[in-house]
Amino acid sequence: MDPDSRSDDFIRVVEAVRKKEGNQLLTDDDLIILAAEEISRTFTHEEKNYSV
Repeated sequence: MDPDSRSDDFIRVVEAVRKKEGNQLLTDDDLIILAAEEISRTFTHEEKNYSV
């Protein structure tokens, strides 16, 4: 399985969970998916070239 396919699958799952927000009670798995999606969009200080 190629990484792009897995990335597309993850995006589809996140979108499905986001559609549930405000309408249905989110499960623990849904919350983990949302947390993983948030983490996937963050950067380290090194990646942003911030001085320490």
